[in-house]
Amino acid sequence: MTIRILALALLSASLLSTPALAEPVDTHVDYGGPRAVPHEHGDIYSFGRPGQEKYARRAITLTASDDMRYSESTLDFAQGDTVKFVFTNAGSNPHEFVLADKRTQDKVEKARPDPESVKSPPYSLLLAPGETRTLVWQFDRFGVFEVACHLPGAYKAGMVTYISVPMAPKRGWR
Repeated sequence: MTIRILALALLSASLLSTPALAEPVDTHVDYGGPRAVPHEHGDIYSFGRPGQEKYARRAITLTASDDMRYSESTLDFAQGDTVKFVFTNAGSNPHEFVLADKRTQDKVEKARPDPESVKSPPYSLLLAPGETRTLVWQFDRFGVFEVACHLPGAYKAGMVTYISVPMAPKRGWR
């Protein structure tokens, strides 16, 4: 019995010291197969992650105007898509582009600090009148998301673009 315990202890120690088993595993949710593009671990949100422009397969232009609307009311993407958003403020007032899920949008709306005094998260841009900036986003999660402006009165007035990302089908035999 003692030899068996010693053998198991030695086997366990050798397995734990093997580099492939000792490295941390990818803690991402499995959506049915290997990732379509290489990725770096960084900011991960319930509505996706910042993407790399070299992997963007689509470019979408969204324009904000002073009538409290964006140029598109709805957008559709596939789960796994990396999209380059080109945001333009065509108005004479500052406008914001916050890409997030509904829960995060509600938190931003409630907290509403002065956007010019706070460091913007990677899913948010504040644009001066006439300014154009880009944001690359990878939709590695499925759901309904929003691009919204949270400057006073804009979100309640309906300055929102809804984004639909259906769940990707599982690939392979499981």
